[in-house]
Amino acid sequence: MQSPLPPKIRNFLWLLVALLATGCSTTKFLKDDQEFLVKNRIEIVSPVKIKKKRNLQNELATLYKQKPNENFFFFIPKEWFYYRLQDTVGKSRFSRGWKRWQMRQFGEEPSIFDPERAEGTERAMQFYLQNKGYFKAKVESFTEYQDRRKNQKVVVTYRVEPRQRYLISDVSFSSSDTTIDRLLQEIKPNTVLEPGSPVDVSLYDQEVKRVTDYLRNQGYAYFIRNFVSGLEGDSSNNQVDLSLEVLPPPNDSVHRVYRIGNVYIYPQYNPSEPTENRIDSIGPGIYFISTDGEYGVKPKTLINALYFKKGDLYRQIDFDRTNRALGNLGIFRFVTIKDERDPNNQELLNYRIFLTPNKRFEIGTDIEVNTSNSPFVGRRLLGVAGNLSFRHRNLFKGAELFVGNAETGLDLNLSNLRNLSQLVTTLDIRLQTNLYYPKFVDYIHLWRGLSRIGFLRDGFYEEVKEKASTRIGLSYNYIEQFDFTKNQEGRDTTLQLYVINSFNASFGYDFRLSNRNRFLINHVGIDYLSPNTTTHFDTLILNKNEFLRRSFDKQLFTSLLFRDFNFSYNSLPNRFGESFSLITRMELSGLEVFAANKLYDSFKKNGDSEVFALRFPNDTISFSQFFRIDVDLRHYRQFNPRQSMAMRLYSGIATPFGYSGSVPYVKQFFVGGPQSIRAWAAREIGPGGNAPESSSENTTLFYQTGDFKLEFNAEYRFFLLSFLGVRYEGALFLDAGNVWSLRDDPDRELEQLLWNARYDENNEKTGDNFLKYLAIGTGAGLRVDFSYFIFRLDVGVKVRNPYPTLVEDGNGSSREVHWRWQIPGAKPFQNLNYNIGLGYPF
Repeated sequence: MQSPLPPKIRNFLWLLVALLATGCSTTKFLKDDQEFLVKNRIEIVSPVKIKKKRNLQNELATLYKQKPNENFFFFIPKEWFYYRLQDTVGKSRFSRGWKRWQMRQFGEEPSIFDPERAEGTERAMQFYLQNKGYFKAKVESFTEYQDRRKNQKVVVTYRVEPRQRYLISDVSFSSSDTTIDRLLQEIKPNTVLEPGSPVDVSLYDQEVKRVTDYLRNQGYAYFIRNFVSGLEGDSSNNQVDLSLEVLPPPNDSVHRVYRIGNVYIYPQYNPSEPTENRIDSIGPGIYFISTDGEYGVKPKTLINALYFKKGDLYRQIDFDRTNRALGNLGIFRFVTIKDERDPNNQELLNYRIFLTPNKRFEIGTDIEVNTSNSPFVGRRLLGVAGNLSFRHRNLFKGAELFVGNAETGLDLNLSNLRNLSQLVTTLDIRLQTNLYYPKFVDYIHLWRGLSRIGFLRDGFYEEVKEKASTRIGLSYNYIEQFDFTKNQEGRDTTLQLYVINSFNASFGYDFRLSNRNRFLINHVGIDYLSPNTTTHFDTLILNKNEFLRRSFDKQLFTSLLFRDFNFSYNSLPNRFGESFSLITRMELSGLEVFAANKLYDSFKKNGDSEVFALRFPNDTISFSQFFRIDVDLRHYRQFNPRQSMAMRLYSGIATPFGYSGSVPYVKQFFVGGPQSIRAWAAREIGPGGNAPESSSENTTLFYQTGDFKLEFNAEYRFFLLSFLGVRYEGALFLDAGNVWSLRDDPDRELEQLLWNARYDENNEKTGDNFLKYLAIGTGAGLRVDFSYFIFRLDVGVKVRNPYPTLVEDGNGSSREVHWRWQIPGAKPFQNLNYNIGLGYPF
């Protein structure tokens, strides 16, 4: 096959590659007794099968004492920069500074093979294997040359013989302290040192922690893990009988059990001022210390945050819960809890709690550039917003947090920078207030009831009461959308498409069960959506699309029991650098209205059904009834500090019920844009096999939405360079997905979610397996990390259209062809889609 490149260009490229290969060679800098370490390898040899052999190999690879050098831009050795930039003698100050900067950015000290480091790696691997239960493991290293002619590049192979692994046969617990010994026998059945498990140091550490935590929650306030002896055992046939002993404390024969004494609280503690001297008794064993009796917060608020009281047995878990609860109030900058033995009773621990107040008021302003998050984003849009925020901690002296935000934003259409008068495509004004109560308010005792009937897992209700904060929210949002077209004289003009006013009121909770998962729940929610469209928008879009027209009616989203639910979970990276996150959202509107409507209609004598709505002389507002759920699953793999992989699988479904015929437009799904399938603009794809319809010839706003969404994204990210403290990354990505309708719409074919093909009476296909309408795009991107934010540029290329392609036939007209895979033509860069955004897409 003949190369498509001209001979001159082809020869020039071959010459360039040859110059790079020879010019960047670093072996010429080596001394006679030096060699480069270019690769480390691990070879595991064992006559018996080793479980999770690949995992063991990866764990051993983390113990290398010496690693090969990395390359810059894949093919330039970093040690090449090191050698080239060494000579600074006689250079000017500027030249020396310039070379030092290059060294920091691109250079790396050469990895000259060191036999002593190889021996150190052997010892580290052998010690690691012994700690994993391979007591007779053997590790040896062997070297060979990658370039056998010059013998300047060394490959080190570590030959690992784990041999037979020792397993636990039995474990015994003992202590000379009879009370401790009795407790040890009680918790022995739950030991992690189970028979058949390997004799692994990590299991021993888990067991020591388990024993220590248990005893500290039984009143042993000063018990530490050093009181637990190391494992001892007798082995036979690779089976080990282990013994674990709890040692007595120094200068005593038994460990002491403590109870809670008095609690002294300093609510306005300032370490730079004298300690307050006024002591007020608030409750049994609880004293507030101040200068003038002013606490700055209601005493009951602080007492509710205490999980211990006078006379209680000391428990570490209660101490931790108290510390966390006081910190979560948000009104204290520092929380310090100190214990001291009661001078009159050595079995009591008194507590002094020092609370340093935080600033009560906080006002902030912010101007930011971000990816537009308007529900009507278009192509290549970037948002510019100004924000004014107000925060009041301790509003009613009960640690209530009031947060208010006022934001004005503009969405900019960067595809038409030549005409600045058509730059602004959306005006967005938001007013939002939230009031957080530190105490969990059980709405109509719903959570307690669910716990009693066993719907919630054991202990979950108590966790919610401890960690949840109650939230009341009010917000208003104004959105005005513009269109750019030409008037009758052919001049550019700006027309209004629509104005949307929305109001929201909600009551719910915000709580974290741990640092990795978070819940947001609203029980009561009322949303009022009031779209007002112009004649221009009606003519261009709504009159052509009955489905979309119904979605633009004035509507109320209501709930008195369950409005919406958000759950997010982020796992910790494992030893392979893998982690995942799960985001689930669920929304329900109009269930109570639908039930009341049905009940009312059942009692009507004439049997005619009547749909509830708010009716005014010139307007009607309907109650929207729909259910919506979506799941966002993400997987991340960090290969090394410079390379990573991210993947996302997203799916969602929304359906109307009751008296509603469609899901509101703002609650429908769409694909495309900088956070989705980047080869297409936002809302340009779907539903199903429908071709996109723009609002006019001179705009790039689309309105393609659906009731079901399926999307997959994969992105390979790699480091390029650092320059002036800014990190540059590249990315290669692949996106696929679409949206579909759940119901058949006579105005749109090929849009319904189907598994098998469907035909009309004329035997023409009106639907097919939904997977055949997947849009596939690929592309490359650049990420610029400024520490405070990441600027992102992605260039998307269409690989497969979900709809038939129109091809010009050369006579000024076009014809439809039923192939969807895109083949680059004479102008492969003509149909690229550019996306600008902030942060990673997922």
